[in-house]
Amino acid sequence: MINRKTLEEMWAEQHEEGRNNVSCSAFVADSRPRVVKPWQRGDDPTQLEHRKLTILAIVHMFNQRFPNPPPELKKHMAQMARRVELTLYKSAKSLEEYVDDSTLKRRMTAVARQIRRRRDGQRSAEARKKSKFNPSR
Repeated sequence: MINRKTLEEMWAEQHEEGRNNVSCSAFVADSRPRVVKPWQRGDDPTQLEHRKLTILAIVHMFNQRFPNPPPELKKHMAQMARRVELTLYKSAKSLEEYVDDSTLKRRMTAVARQIRRRRDGQRSAEARKKSKFNPSR
């Protein structure tokens, strides 16, 4: 497991080398209304750094899980990391919970399951819709 200090060093290295491609646009909330928790109100100036470091940790875990990803997966890895991070950020009850590296893998697994269930539900709904419109079945 990578710790936050190591991530901060990686972040600084990438930033110095101009390789830091973690965009702040990753932190723009989607258009769905949501309840903003008090710790998410932006009072803490280090919050953006926490979020960037979390994205780096997620990318690191993706790279461990898929050391030689196919080009299509590699192309979307940063975007997937941003989406996972946003979900983790929105669902965390506190900043302490959000930055807890010891639970990151478990929380990411829960997010992956949630995404899979949502995707499978959408596919089932589409299949039901198609079968309604295709009476030959």
